Amino acid sequence: YPPYLFEQGHIAYRLGNYAQADCAFGLCVERSEMTHDGFYLDAARIARARCLALDGRANLAVKVIADAAPDSATWLDRRFSKDEVMKSLIGASSH
Repeated sequence: YPPYLFEQGHIAYRLGNYAQADCAFGLCVERSEMTHDGFYLDAARIARARCLALDGRANLAVKVIADAAPDSATWLDRRFSKDEVMKSLIGASSH
Protein backbone atom coordinates (compact mmCIF):
# COMPACT_ATOMS: atom_id res chain seq x y z
CA TYR A 1 0.00 0.00 0.00
CA PRO A 2 1.94 3.09 -1.20
CA PRO A 3 0.71 5.56 1.46
CA TYR A 4 1.74 3.18 4.25
CA LEU A 5 5.15 2.51 2.69
CA PHE A 6 5.78 6.22 2.14
CA GLU A 7 4.90 6.93 5.78
CA GLN A 8 7.25 4.17 6.94
CA GLY A 9 10.03 5.69 4.85
CA HIS A 10 9.27 9.14 6.21
CA ILE A 11 9.45 7.91 9.81
CA ALA A 12 12.77 6.14 9.18
CA TYR A 13 14.11 9.28 7.48
CA ARG A 14 13.12 11.46 10.44
CA LEU A 15 14.88 9.02 12.78
CA GLY A 16 18.04 9.14 10.64
CA ASN A 17 17.73 5.51 9.52
CA TYR A 18 18.48 6.27 5.88
CA ALA A 19 19.06 2.66 4.76
CA GLN A 20 15.70 1.62 6.23
CA ALA A 21 14.03 4.67 4.67
CA ASP A 22 15.60 3.81 1.30
CA CYS A 23 14.08 0.33 1.54
CA ALA A 24 10.58 1.63 2.38
CA PHE A 25 10.65 4.31 -0.32
CA GLY A 26 11.95 1.70 -2.81
CA LEU A 27 9.01 -0.57 -2.00
CA CYS A 28 6.69 2.42 -2.35
CA VAL A 29 8.05 3.02 -5.86
CA GLU A 30 7.56 -0.65 -6.79
CA ARG A 31 3.98 -0.77 -5.47
CA SER A 32 3.14 2.58 -7.05
CA GLU A 33 4.32 1.28 -10.42
CA MET A 34 2.31 -1.94 -10.00
CA THR A 35 -0.89 -0.11 -9.05
CA HIS A 36 -0.36 2.82 -11.42
CA ASP A 37 -0.41 5.19 -8.44
CA GLY A 38 1.12 8.39 -9.78
CA PHE A 39 0.53 10.28 -6.55
CA TYR A 40 3.33 8.59 -4.60
CA LEU A 41 5.57 7.42 -7.44
CA ASP A 42 7.76 10.47 -8.08
CA ALA A 43 7.62 11.62 -4.47
CA ALA A 44 8.98 8.25 -3.35
CA ARG A 45 11.70 8.31 -6.03
CA ILE A 46 12.92 11.71 -4.87
CA ALA A 47 12.69 10.76 -1.19
CA ARG A 48 14.60 7.54 -1.86
CA ALA A 49 17.30 9.44 -3.75
CA ARG A 50 17.65 11.88 -0.85
CA CYS A 51 18.05 8.98 1.60
CA LEU A 52 20.61 7.26 -0.62
CA ALA A 53 22.62 10.48 -0.83
CA LEU A 54 22.53 10.90 2.95
CA ASP A 55 23.61 7.26 3.28
CA GLY A 56 26.66 7.91 1.09
CA ARG A 57 25.34 6.26 -2.08
CA ALA A 58 25.06 9.28 -4.39
CA ASN A 59 25.81 7.31 -7.56
CA LEU A 60 22.82 5.03 -6.97
CA ALA A 61 20.70 8.03 -6.00
CA VAL A 62 21.34 9.62 -9.42
CA LYS A 63 19.96 6.49 -11.12
CA VAL A 64 16.92 6.34 -8.80
CA ILE A 65 15.85 9.93 -9.33
CA ALA A 66 16.36 9.94 -13.11
CA ASP A 67 12.85 8.60 -13.83
CA ALA A 68 11.05 11.21 -11.71
CA ALA A 69 9.11 13.86 -13.62
CA PRO A 70 11.04 17.12 -14.07
CA ASP A 71 8.66 19.26 -12.02
CA SER A 72 8.10 16.73 -9.21
CA ALA A 73 8.87 17.18 -5.52
CA THR A 74 8.48 15.47 -2.18
CA TRP A 75 8.05 16.50 1.42
CA LEU A 76 10.37 15.11 4.11
CA ASP A 77 11.57 17.57 6.74
CA ARG A 78 10.90 20.22 4.09
CA ARG A 79 10.03 20.28 0.41
CA PHE A 80 12.65 18.81 -1.94
CA SER A 81 12.27 19.19 -5.71
CA LYS A 82 13.82 16.82 -8.21
CA ASP A 83 16.12 19.57 -9.48
CA GLU A 84 17.28 20.48 -5.99
CA VAL A 85 18.13 16.88 -5.11
CA MET A 86 19.82 16.35 -8.50
CA LYS A 87 22.06 19.39 -7.92
CA SER A 88 23.11 18.06 -4.51
CA LEU A 89 23.79 14.62 -6.01
CA ILE A 90 26.00 15.95 -8.78
CA GLY A 91 28.21 17.62 -6.20
CA ALA A 92 28.24 14.54 -3.96
CA SER A 93 28.99 12.04 -6.74
CA SER A 94 31.97 14.06 -7.97
CA HIS A 95 33.83 13.50 -4.68
